[in-house]
Amino acid sequence: MSSRNSLCPCGSGRRYKHCCGPAAAAAPARQGAVTATASATDSLGALLNRALQLQLAGRFDAADRLYAQARAIEPRHFDALHMGGVVAYQKNDFVRARQLIEAALDVQPRSVDAMMNMELVQRAFAADDEFDRYTLAHAPRYCALSDSNGVVSAAQLWASFGAADVHLMLPATGASESVQGFVRALMAQAPITQPARARAVRVHSWSTSAAEPIEGLPAPRIVEPGAAPPVGCLVVAGSNAEVAAAWADADGWAGRWLFCDTPVHGLLADRLRQLSAHGRHRVELLFASAVLARRMKLPGRVFVENR
Repeated sequence: MSSRNSLCPCGSGRRYKHCCGPAAAAAPARQGAVTATASATDSLGALLNRALQLQLAGRFDAADRLYAQARAIEPRHFDALHMGGVVAYQKNDFVRARQLIEAALDVQPRSVDAMMNMELVQRAFAADDEFDRYTLAHAPRYCALSDSNGVVSAAQLWASFGAADVHLMLPATGASESVQGFVRALMAQAPITQPARARAVRVHSWSTSAAEPIEGLPAPRIVEPGAAPPVGCLVVAGSNAEVAAAWADADGWAGRWLFCDTPVHGLLADRLRQLSAHGRHRVELLFASAVLARRMKLPGRVFVENR
């Protein structure tokens, strides 16, 4: 649980006690007032409280699903709309964030919190547009030239890795469902049991700070500041997965791959510049879907589990 005086994890820029804190405290109180006529309201309060706890824990996909369930029960519930918009913003889904927060403001037009969060969303749109132009203009400096209409499977990626160790860089803020699916598909195809190989391919998971483990993958180790990078293939699992500067600058990697799971051009531009060491190395882009690939308009291939 966040300290009352710390910044709120929802991203509003306000202190926790003035933002999500009151909602977190109020929900359990509502749950205690169970009566035969108020059971639906109490159930909604418990649902919203659970969603908020998941959101504060960084489990944005799970929180998003619960907020959607709350809106199905009461479509014009302010908290379900507003906090659903906030969690969409945290997932970098700015279009849906704007839609939900606009709907919340339609319910409570004078909500200062909702107005502040709407301003954050509008700023994100402006930044995204700026980085969109920059990324498209400079893409050849960062991206490996590949068929933008092509696809690549987990088995084909392992063929590209060869006999090298694979180092997965995971997001510290919680992996999206797309990233988790990508990692699980890679692990399912890892050729570590093939006796004909000269050596087993080993998979290592890393993060720049404490991160939740992904099922089927060893718990990520934290990259120590100043530590020499390992040798092998560097795979960044997610557009919001930070890469240590020393690792990005190293010349010894056998290859660099970036799995793009969000349609935010600014976030992708930052990661491409970082991972390519500002254009010194080519990065192979992998997209979570064909729709995402078409939207980003950058050289890369769509990742599929099997082909």
